[in-house]
Amino acid sequence: MVQLMLLFCSRFVQTVMRMAMGPLIVYICEDITCSPSDSGTLLSAFSLGYFATQLAGGILGDKIGPKAVIALASAMAGFLTIQSGSATDVSSLWYSQVLMGAFQGPLFPTSISYLSRWLTPDNRVLASTLLDSGITAGSMLALPFSGLLASQIGWRWTFRAYGLASVLFACLWATLASTDPSFCRYITSEELKHLRRYVSSAKKEKATSVLKLRVQDVLVCARFWAIFISHMAFNYGVYLSTGFAAIYFSSALDTRPEDATFALFLPPLLNLLIKALCTTPLERHLREAWHFDHLRSRRFFSGCGFIGSAVAILLIWPSRGFGVLPTATLFALSNAFVAFHAAGFKANYMDVTLHNAGIVTGLGNTLASLAAFLGPLLASRLLQLGWVYLFVSVALFNLLAAVVYIGFSSVTPVDAVAEDSSPPIELSTPILRRRKDEGFTRSVSVDSAD
Repeated sequence: MVQLMLLFCSRFVQTVMRMAMGPLIVYICEDITCSPSDSGTLLSAFSLGYFATQLAGGILGDKIGPKAVIALASAMAGFLTIQSGSATDVSSLWYSQVLMGAFQGPLFPTSISYLSRWLTPDNRVLASTLLDSGITAGSMLALPFSGLLASQIGWRWTFRAYGLASVLFACLWATLASTDPSFCRYITSEELKHLRRYVSSAKKEKATSVLKLRVQDVLVCARFWAIFISHMAFNYGVYLSTGFAAIYFSSALDTRPEDATFALFLPPLLNLLIKALCTTPLERHLREAWHFDHLRSRRFFSGCGFIGSAVAILLIWPSRGFGVLPTATLFALSNAFVAFHAAGFKANYMDVTLHNAGIVTGLGNTLASLAAFLGPLLASRLLQLGWVYLFVSVALFNLLAAVVYIGFSSVTPVDAVAEDSSPPIELSTPILRRRKDEGFTRSVSVDSAD
């Protein structure tokens, strides 16, 4: 539980720094000269750096261990957030945000790699939900209160306060985190025995040899793309609805960020409540009452998440005539459905690979971060036509992701070779077959049917 709480805090601090730009952009453009397109440029700056280091960070975490990578990334991201508070123009602020994003890039894949060493399969939904709740809790602070804080101490000191929090967390992480449970000084003997029993059992039951995945292997496997496309749709929708929410309330409803505190607080609050109170009990009910296996459960959660969020987001534009509260309620409903993804495609990252979490998660989050980078740039063009075009684009991408994920997702790990596979079960695509000269004595593959 200590490791989960540390990763929760990592996601919390990371999200606060990432999401702060949304509400602070109003105050930044009042202080330094901004053109109409500068808002989209600044909102996408983080994602430009973020997606550039995902894959490299995941591979580095697999090679040297994720603890050191997370400590360095958190500290440097904090220093660059502090530097953002000293920017004198849009250009210098943009560079600080890009570099901050680049150092945060390894955090997601390395945290999954780190977590996989401490988890048994039965705890994946709970753990994924708790980690994702760190993102929601960070949004609950950054989105509604950054504007309020900036109105009191200025946007520059708001950035500096958030950056200092990240540096302090890096020190806490370096003190308490432990990549290997065997070397954790505060783990109980019962907990260590349980983890060792699971690892030993997994080696005996699931695999006698391990496949080392390459980037090209991952890129041509349908089960990975089901997760990747879902993650891209998730990032596109979430970061547009959260990053542009303050701008929407200000421009369409004539409500400044400090006056829309409750409206900006409500969506992440409802998201957090769904994760804390609904996902784990609902998953248990699906398995016990409806006899859902892991795959059906993952598809149920992400299917409901994408479809429900798409419907809610489409209703936001027609609600503008009713004022701030109905609009905030629809934003909140959209975020409530988004909460289901922690038990859907996000937990699925830990299902589809046993030993290559860094490269798979790094590549997936790279593509998702690309969507988050291009999203604000596309949004700036769509807003020239009207807000309704932005909301429709989010809804359509969500519906596409629902179809792809329900149709192609899997829970079968691709990098385990079953001990009793005779003859080998062939994949629908030959991407995981290895020749003898690559160190394998026979052609290997995994079950494509779940």
